[in-house]
Amino acid sequence: MLEETFVLFSFENFNDPAKALDKVKAFEKARLIPLPPEIDAGCGYALRIREDDLKRALDIFDEGEFDRIFSLKKDSNKKRIIEEYVF
Repeated sequence: MLEETFVLFSFENFNDPAKALDKVKAFEKARLIPLPPEIDAGCGYALRIREDDLKRALDIFDEGEFDRIFSLKKDSNKKRIIEEYVF
């Protein structure tokens, strides 16, 4: 059984994650996290939001504001599953 699914936005520049968080700070569970080691790119931080908030976030962010998008899930054994997000 999978737990709640999150979406991670990766960024190239160090200041971009904080700017992105300011835009979605009203979203429940939106936060900056260290970039998981499974993601080999970016500035070292990712913006984590609930998957349910993805469409709203994409409507808010400007084109090119983030690098890539990933899904983050945990399986029943609490093992982290990270995959590049497919629309």
